[in-house]
Amino acid sequence: MILTREQAIDRIKHPRHINEIERAKKQEARLKFHAQIAESHSYASSYYNDFIVWAQKILTAKDKYAQFINLLTFPIQTNDLVDTIADEYMKVFNAQDSYVGYKFRNSQDEKDYTEYLTDQKDKDFWKSDVFNAMLNGINSIIVVDLEQTQVGELPKPYYYLLSIDRVIDVECNRDGKIEYLIFREGKDKIIVMDDTTYRVFNKKEDKFIKSIDATHPLGYTPACFMWGDNLEPNNHYIKQSPLSSILSRLDWFLFLTTSKECLDIYASFPIYWHYSSKCEVKECSGGFISYAMPDGGNGIRPCPSCEKNSLVGAGSVLQVPAPRNSDSPDLSNPVGVVPAESESLTYNVSEVERIEQKIIELATGKCIAPTKEQLNEKQVTSQYESQTNILKYIGDNFAVAQQWVIKTTATLIYGDQFISCTVNNGTKFYLQTQGELTEEYKEARISGLPMYILQAQRNQINEIQAKNNPTEKERLDILKYLEPYQDSTPGELQTLGITTMDPEGFNLKINFTMFVNRFELEYGNIVEWGSALELKTKIERINLILKKYVSETKLQKPPESVPA
Repeated sequence: MILTREQAIDRIKHPRHINEIERAKKQEARLKFHAQIAESHSYASSYYNDFIVWAQKILTAKDKYAQFINLLTFPIQTNDLVDTIADEYMKVFNAQDSYVGYKFRNSQDEKDYTEYLTDQKDKDFWKSDVFNAMLNGINSIIVVDLEQTQVGELPKPYYYLLSIDRVIDVECNRDGKIEYLIFREGKDKIIVMDDTTYRVFNKKEDKFIKSIDATHPLGYTPACFMWGDNLEPNNHYIKQSPLSSILSRLDWFLFLTTSKECLDIYASFPIYWHYSSKCEVKECSGGFISYAMPDGGNGIRPCPSCEKNSLVGAGSVLQVPAPRNSDSPDLSNPVGVVPAESESLTYNVSEVERIEQKIIELATGKCIAPTKEQLNEKQVTSQYESQTNILKYIGDNFAVAQQWVIKTTATLIYGDQFISCTVNNGTKFYLQTQGELTEEYKEARISGLPMYILQAQRNQINEIQAKNNPTEKERLDILKYLEPYQDSTPGELQTLGITTMDPEGFNLKINFTMFVNRFELEYGNIVEWGSALELKTKIERINLILKKYVSETKLQKPPESVPA
């Protein structure tokens, strides 16, 4: 869509989609309340007021509500819970089979564009700005802009996230593509973007004066929503965050954890009681003394005599009337203790843990079980499928936006010299930590599983250690081909008689790290050495050098006893 000057000013004054924008702001306020850390309620999102009004309708007693507000401290409990969820979502950037590629008519342009993305800190933009916006600014818009004055032969566009809070009006077509975008820049500057132009209007009183009117060659508005999935099928202005479906559970979790702290204050400590007695201070009434204030009014202060009988430390003290006749209880025990009410405390602790685990499971697909034995093989497979589907859902939304940014920036720089681009954030994610994989490998060894299974597990451990670091992966692959008897300990090799059958291999095994360090000291980095050779030839030559080290080393005596 191309806006005339009059149409642009009319939409600044009378936005067409103000209702959708306001609704999008409210949705983000709720997400931000749980996802973004604030040091006090003064800096929390506006949803804080909605939350405490909701809590007040539940806690109808004024004293209970006041205590609840007192204990609702910042950062709130759900911030930590969302951080745990976010850690799982970050795995979307570490898929083994992720791919980003682009084609140009000129190979040099492809190299230059790669450098351009590096200069723009493109990876940081997606891993930091866009990822955080997914949690607390899901309706943000990616804007591609041009420098006002071009420096150099080619333009250098830049891109950034625009918060929905700054948007005055935005129009989408049926496919969800932005037709035009109007937003605030500072106090009096307004930016208007459409299919052919960038325009800047300066507001002076009730007038809008155009200060910049620059064209672009795209044929579409250089802005797109960061996230593609809509909350409602035909509403392209309000997006569905991965956290949208658990917002009510986050509200309840925060209410429950805060209420539990209220319970902890009184139910965690015993109640002491004793028979009441008359205070020696004549003016005392119920532990307080009335006194005349300078302004003529009456005030009260604690009775010093009664204060001596107060409890030191946590807990409560109650006075009960003393028996008056022989039919009353025995007077021989004038002091008693009511133990802490552990049943309620235990229930609340377990309920908070249950809800927390359920929220994590719904948000990430990861089921948190106290022990591995509680998950059978089918449950583990189902869990991995759920985790993969959720990460793929996030990755697919990111991929659409990434592809749009590449297409838009490359077209602005190179025009028709840019051909196409492909972005795929993968499906093979690192769903287990290196520690978890190592434990599984140890259990597999103890269970006596076949060597090919152990090798597959070792490969997984190497993959997660290297992640997307090609140099580290190459190093681990080289060492894998060099170290003998990888799945056996020296003690196991001794039991099998390897010290006699293959003393050279045994010596290389137990001194492998030392020999590799010596090789790199003499020849340099093992990855870079012989990089022009075929891998098979490279491994053979390194092996010859390692065997030379073995021949120079006296065969070490194997340990007499080896732990199981």
